[in-house]
Amino acid sequence: MSKKLFIDESDKIHEGCIKGQNLNAYLASSRPSSYMFKMSSDSMIEEGIFKGDVIVCSRDTVVKDGDLLVVSVNGKFMLRKLKDGENPVLLSGNHKYPPIEVKKTKSFQLFGVVISVIRKNVKAAFEEAKNKSAQKEPKDALKNTPKSLDKSLYF
Repeated sequence: MSKKLFIDESDKIHEGCIKGQNLNAYLASSRPSSYMFKMSSDSMIEEGIFKGDVIVCSRDTVVKDGDLLVVSVNGKFMLRKLKDGENPVLLSGNHKYPPIEVKKTKSFQLFGVVISVIRKNVKAAFEEAKNKSAQKEPKDALKNTPKSLDKSLYF
């Protein structure tokens, strides 16, 4: 029987299970306004979101500067980070995709705000991102890797 490990808020490792944890409550996905989809592009890898990740979104969350949004721009669905202001801009999390000025689009529709990201196989996603980044930018290959992703590789 394998031991179950988890990390608490103070980064201490504990054995056992997390008491009283309800996945729907944790992900805030039990509301009727929530939905999930699987990420199918590399447009948000610098935000720590990879192909195959499951994105949990809410249609009733108030949008704020810096939120990750599910939008349709000129008929194409995408996930982008909002830079709010007088001229709102949608930013990708990958330098190969240009910013999108919302006012200059022919059509724009907001479908929700990302509230959670689920990754089934952390090590495979990390290795894929590491390999792609190393090919393009060897010096800064892992500079944008979330700390939580680094921790999960040790277990």
